[in-house]
Amino acid sequence: MQLCQVSGTAAFVAISLAATFAFWLGLDDVYRLKHHGEELRGVSAARVSTVLRHHENAQHGDPTVLRTSTANTAIPAQSPRSPPLTLVGPSVAPHSVLFSTSIALQSNGSTNAATGLTKPPYFDRGIYNTIHGEKYYDISRFDGLLPEGNWTLLLPVLKKLASGGDLKIFVLGGSFTSGVDCLQPAKGTNVSRRLCAWPSRFLHWLRAAFPRSSVQMENHAQGGSPSNVILAGLGLLNFAGVDLVLVETLVNDWGDEVRAYERNSRINKEVAVSASFEVLLRTLKKVAPRSLIYTVEAACPGCRLAITNHKKVLEFYKIPHMDMVKVVKDAPTLWNGRNHPSYQTHQALADLLALSWSNVWDRMAGMNLANLGPLMQDFGVDFYHPAKERNRFYVCTKPCAVLSSLHTSTVRPKIRRGNWSLYEDRPGKPGWISMTPGSIMEIPLCFGRKPTLSITFLRSYEKLGRARVTLNHRSITLLGLWNDGSHVSQSDTIFCRADDFPGEGGGGGVVGFDVKPNTKSTMKIENLKFGNSKMKLISVVSC
Repeated sequence: MQLCQVSGTAAFVAISLAATFAFWLGLDDVYRLKHHGEELRGVSAARVSTVLRHHENAQHGDPTVLRTSTANTAIPAQSPRSPPLTLVGPSVAPHSVLFSTSIALQSNGSTNAATGLTKPPYFDRGIYNTIHGEKYYDISRFDGLLPEGNWTLLLPVLKKLASGGDLKIFVLGGSFTSGVDCLQPAKGTNVSRRLCAWPSRFLHWLRAAFPRSSVQMENHAQGGSPSNVILAGLGLLNFAGVDLVLVETLVNDWGDEVRAYERNSRINKEVAVSASFEVLLRTLKKVAPRSLIYTVEAACPGCRLAITNHKKVLEFYKIPHMDMVKVVKDAPTLWNGRNHPSYQTHQALADLLALSWSNVWDRMAGMNLANLGPLMQDFGVDFYHPAKERNRFYVCTKPCAVLSSLHTSTVRPKIRRGNWSLYEDRPGKPGWISMTPGSIMEIPLCFGRKPTLSITFLRSYEKLGRARVTLNHRSITLLGLWNDGSHVSQSDTIFCRADDFPGEGGGGGVVGFDVKPNTKSTMKIENLKFGNSKMKLISVVSC
């Protein structure tokens, strides 16, 4: 977005996964798996499912029940365990971070020997391969990196990927995570914006490491959005079927947005950062109870001052996360720039995520099942912050009005002039499409006590025009064409704090409509005459 801105006995639980894998490999489940040009040994995912189900039953007080899966899928096998690896932290003497050229996967041991997972930089980066001699950071010194928090919660996600299952990821964050100022030279056209940002690069590694899985990602990051702004718009998102939510809010949480959004509120900045972050995480768990919440703590200069405010909450709930502040403290040159670093930093973050996730999979082979704890993320009933601090932040989980070309709508639009028609211009890609300048469509909306609005429309590099959106006598313009040389066609979402005054918001580019709380209003969208005349509206949601 942009902002308008995972029959036995009790004794079975005590055996280790390492022994279990060794036992499996002695059976006829061993097969040969072609993976990136290499032949790797593997075991059936049904066996993994059996162990996990047994463990989950034991966690719920029934260690004697053992159910098996009949899935005819497979995962890479474990080799003898390496010596324990530890997180490289501040105790390691800092030194210059070297660069390594992006190279394709080789068949000479350049994969993770323990699991067969591809580790950076030994895989084909595809569109992220460098040209003209540019180089990426060599993050091999962090080979032992593990996520902070309870990283065992990653096991169900990794198991799903390894067994060839479908994985759906949502990304929430600010302008850094949406790829603002991220631009990488590439053959044919530059890689920019969301395609250039760390989530897309991490997605590329997931697909390379788990080629049998279908991994889909929706990046809903938006500029100028601290935790409390995302909170106010959570109800505008559909978390059905989402397995993993990646959250990055530290960059904006430490800015002025938290206090600016709470106008006329004398709120301590440290408390605001920590409390709003806690409310966001707990609300996410409420609206997406089956999703794993995983945070990324960025390392911008201000982030290094504010990280303790997030860490209090992360440690309280044992949330798995990537602490870039700790990494950059050891290797300062990994983060270049301020809030919007270069594409090399985005790639370094994606590579560090890939390394840490690979290391989690390695560690599982040597862990005792009884030591894993619950495999479902549960925040419990206790809170870190008292209610008086949490209740400052508005939460919208149920939209008031929905117009959607993909899901159920609660309102009907009215065509006042010209043509706005609902159809698929591409298979599986419906929307309200207008081809005639001057065409007007009206959409009835309603708002709660903290009015918010999201508008999703198609953007591309060709054949699209502009449209004017008017609400409460205030207007904004939707640009169908990218203005930064992006060479992709994809939906883009504007998220508005509808109660803000027009032009309010400053650096985040926030534009408001001065909508009053608990009111109804009609939004008008008009196709403007500008070059190509096609515009495609996908959804409008108010809260």
